[in-house]
Amino acid sequence: IVMKSFSVYWNSSQDRSNNHLLNLSTQAFVQKFLEMVPTEHDHESQGHSYMLKPIQSTVKIKLGQSSRGKTTRIAASVDWSPVEIHLSDSQYKDILTLMIYWDLYDRWGKYSRFRPLLPVRRNAAAWWNYAIECVIRDVRQSRYTPLLKIIERKDTRNKYITLFKRKLANEHPWHSPLNVKEKELLLNIEDNLRLDDLVLFRSIAFGELDVEKQNKQYIDNPIRNE
Repeated sequence: IVMKSFSVYWNSSQDRSNNHLLNLSTQAFVQKFLEMVPTEHDHESQGHSYMLKPIQSTVKIKLGQSSRGKTTRIAASVDWSPVEIHLSDSQYKDILTLMIYWDLYDRWGKYSRFRPLLPVRRNAAAWWNYAIECVIRDVRQSRYTPLLKIIERKDTRNKYITLFKRKLANEHPWHSPLNVKEKELLLNIEDNLRLDDLVLFRSIAFGELDVEKQNKQYIDNPIRNE
């Protein structure tokens, strides 16, 4: 069994070289996308931002019988080329953004069957009924969530966001770095968080860091900013 040029790439949305895929028909998009699939000889020329660089693998399986001839013996050997994994900041943020939009899509689909098939203008009553129905259903579901659980989640969120921002102290020096116990606490919180919560909390942390950076630049250069 031979595997050639298995790879994973993620071309960041900040890379404008992908704009040629926009406004293509479905057939043209599929054809162009297939042409972009890396092969053994041209993966470097494709210009992809690889998360897992193309690897080659060969698996050899040998079947035989034992000396007594009653059992089957299987011998297998696997040969892998070097495995290189990369993840840039832009790729990481794009993945978080994708998860956020996926979560928004799930929320939209949750009540899509109640959504009016009418424009908002001149149909305010239908849209108000839709909004009220969604809120009522959310309230009914929230009744099954104990108050202590809500408070615990709020504390976990605030604690995680604070620790995660301090984890990035090398890039944001106005935050103090984590000590050993705080690093362990951060890992424990991450182990107990669901993926959607992890994505949400990190996106909030990145948003707060951006605001803090802008405020710090303004404080450091008040005359220039005025």
